[in-house]
Amino acid sequence: MAKNISSWDISFEVDADFGSKCSPYIRKNVVGLSTIPKLNNAPDKCEIDNAKESRNKSGDPVIIQCEDLMIAISQSLLVEESNVFKSMFSQLWRPEIENQPNETNNDKVNNSTRPGKQVEIVQVTGFDPRVVKFLFDYLQGYTCCFPSDVYMLGKILMLCDYYELNKPVKKIFQAIISIEITLDNVLEFFETAKMLELVESFENIAANLTRRCIQFATANLLSASHIVEFIMKNQDNLESVVEFLEFYNDDNVVYIYAKVENISKIDKNISFPEFIFKEKSWNVDITKNDLSEPYLGCLLNLYASATIRFHMDISIYNWTSGEFITISSRSISLSFARSTGVRDLIKWNDLLDEDNGYIQDDTVLVEVILEYNGPNF
Repeated sequence: MAKNISSWDISFEVDADFGSKCSPYIRKNVVGLSTIPKLNNAPDKCEIDNAKESRNKSGDPVIIQCEDLMIAISQSLLVEESNVFKSMFSQLWRPEIENQPNETNNDKVNNSTRPGKQVEIVQVTGFDPRVVKFLFDYLQGYTCCFPSDVYMLGKILMLCDYYELNKPVKKIFQAIISIEITLDNVLEFFETAKMLELVESFENIAANLTRRCIQFATANLLSASHIVEFIMKNQDNLESVVEFLEFYNDDNVVYIYAKVENISKIDKNISFPEFIFKEKSWNVDITKNDLSEPYLGCLLNLYASATIRFHMDISIYNWTSGEFITISSRSISLSFARSTGVRDLIKWNDLLDEDNGYIQDDTVLVEVILEYNGPNF
């Protein structure tokens, strides 16, 4: 299977516990970058930062039950963290309705009485007890290890969504991106992305995981023998294998990554090597432009006598959030050997301000996504 990869390759050192991260939606062809840099503030897999002080607050106790698992937790903590639990434990909640036969909700509330004390029991169904235990232990500030199973982490995010528990989401996402993608788990990443894209608030996370899957496939499934090995490793899940390979084999999208070092010292254009897209030669220039004030620019050059329509997104990597932030998104019709792009992508001073997160170690990472829209008649 021919892949649209340039000979130039920008690599980042990634240790065994950390992977890569990026954002918007992707389907194929990564040029110029073998792995996105790890997020510096990713959580330690065996430590949670809120574990220094217990968050078991005073208040009526609640029992979270999932199959044989039972966890005691403070009601006031649940109410503080979740609007769902706040409503659940309000006077307007009707647990007797929730417990009617044939009800399909993932939780049921039962009241159990003891002398002088009432205990609420929330029954959680439809989730693995390990998922339930991790999330509610996390809420209480207990030290615990993040699972190394990306699909389980995805399920924890789904449980967060179900109960509107928003605070853990960022740390869980950081745990997900710390996991290295391999031939053994790339399908798990792909399945997790499909699961999370069903939740509107997780669309960016899903897009990130999808992009990482395609980035991995582009770098590793370069020949028929590689694809056969991938299929054999995942022969118990052939339906997902076929879906992934079909999703991956899209020749209408290309991703170009330009890493600019010593950015504060550049005073002229930096041209990156040519790449092939739709059987045409292209390249990207990163520029410093003195307009009303200095700006970072990004130009795309076509070296062919052709007329072509495409959509172009230009993004800059934010080292603080670990995401590519889209700065420019536009549809373009380009004729013959010409250039297009944005000369005023971001103010130079804003780019160099470390508080904005776009620069680290005097390095900036720019992403250009081209999506082919057809010839222009």
